[in-house]
Amino acid sequence: MSADSNSIELAKSRSSTEKYYPGQEAPAVITIWCLINEDPLEAAFPVDILDSKTIGHLKDAIRNKINAPDTVKAKNLEIWKVNVPFEEAEGNVITLDNIEVKRKLIIPATKICSGFDNIAETNINFIIKLPAVTKRSKPATTEDYVSPKLESNDVVSKRQRLLQEKDENIKEICEMSCPSTSACPGNWVKCNKNPLKIYNLRPPECSGPPVSLFHPVFGQFLIDYRNHSLSIPAERYMQVQDFCNRAGQIYKNEGFRQKALRPFFTSLFDGIQPISIVTNNGSIDDDVLLTDNVVLGEKAIPILWEYKNEIGAGGKDPSIQGGCGYAKYWAQSQTIKIRNSSCCPSIILAIAGPWICVLGAVYLEKPVVEPLTDFILMLDRPEDDGKRIDELTIFFESLRLAFRTLNNYYKNLRELDENDSEKIQRFFPYRNQYQVDGDEIKFTYLYKLAEEPTNLTWKAETVNRKIVIVKFTKKSNHGLDENTLLYADDESFKGWRMVISEFKA
Repeated sequence: MSADSNSIELAKSRSSTEKYYPGQEAPAVITIWCLINEDPLEAAFPVDILDSKTIGHLKDAIRNKINAPDTVKAKNLEIWKVNVPFEEAEGNVITLDNIEVKRKLIIPATKICSGFDNIAETNINFIIKLPAVTKRSKPATTEDYVSPKLESNDVVSKRQRLLQEKDENIKEICEMSCPSTSACPGNWVKCNKNPLKIYNLRPPECSGPPVSLFHPVFGQFLIDYRNHSLSIPAERYMQVQDFCNRAGQIYKNEGFRQKALRPFFTSLFDGIQPISIVTNNGSIDDDVLLTDNVVLGEKAIPILWEYKNEIGAGGKDPSIQGGCGYAKYWAQSQTIKIRNSSCCPSIILAIAGPWICVLGAVYLEKPVVEPLTDFILMLDRPEDDGKRIDELTIFFESLRLAFRTLNNYYKNLRELDENDSEKIQRFFPYRNQYQVDGDEIKFTYLYKLAEEPTNLTWKAETVNRKIVIVKFTKKSNHGLDENTLLYADDESFKGWRMVISEFKA
């Protein structure tokens, strides 16, 4: 018998510690290709192991294979099941965030043979995520990089949890039923729990932070909407009057209403026509405006619509369905670069008959969708005597300005370097500086001080290494210790007061 034959027989022979019974297939040695998260393809390594072994055994084998230090225990390794062909991964740094289909293997007793129908020897089979404290000294190559001055176990673990929560949420959103199905009242109450997928106030306990803290477009829209001195082109009044007449008509179905209102929105938004799209994860959006980012090669949606022919038509709330459409769009693989470099701010227009509601949305660890207005009647009542047309003209001009802000934002968005600590800041409020005695002091958010989504207090570090507390409030009584106070807005900034105080451990 040749040496090669001996190797084959040995590979298929049972281990001295394995038992099997007549008729039962003997355990076989299989080769599994593994890769450490953030490493390039050329760093992939094989692990030979019996297919009857468990994930716990695999962790031991991997720990030995990578010569992990004594401080790294096998139990602390995260094992993610993936299926990435070598040719797709060639030349790229492989990160879990870039892989849409993946599954974390948590139960150590799970048999390896149950993980795959068959092992493809030309694919990466497992991605290994090392504990935060064992990150190597080379520059990090993924979005969870933390600059050396912030490298503490507490900061790293909290930030990694944010990234992990977002990865898990993206998978949940992609697997969620299409918006027209998931937004049905009977479905939504089940869909948005265990786990909670979208912060959208439905039900009320699904409340997230205010979207206006994460991008200035939302606060500015509300300021403009309340500004009766807003500069408006004279022709806009006639356009709005004609639009209101169209909005108040009775239409055969939703499609006819959508077609009738599109020309006004095309004119309002600089001649860009709203279009219907289908995402690659099962969503059909009524209408969206698309903005090309030619550098990143991806498209953003500054504004999306959800139409209902009349209130109650279809049995779904367009604000819920629009929020689901937003989440579906930004969770798809075609938007990963923008998603990893921004909080994906968008405006949602929910329309039911002659009523319209504006919602703001951002994607943090989960999508946050917040109504910025009530449902507004797009008709001039006899009681209004023309006044409502004036108000609606301001309303639509405010929307136009918001669109321009988002359109420019997405056109000019750059992809942050993989080792840029700014990348994690997309999870935090956009305000990151304050003034003391005329000097501008910048700070970097570390993490939130409480788990509750509606708690608006963060821990941060200034450029001169001072640890501070950053709080946002609408109240004059901010609740922080006056003796440690460093800064407080004299008046609200786009609706919110920022208060800075020293951190006392």
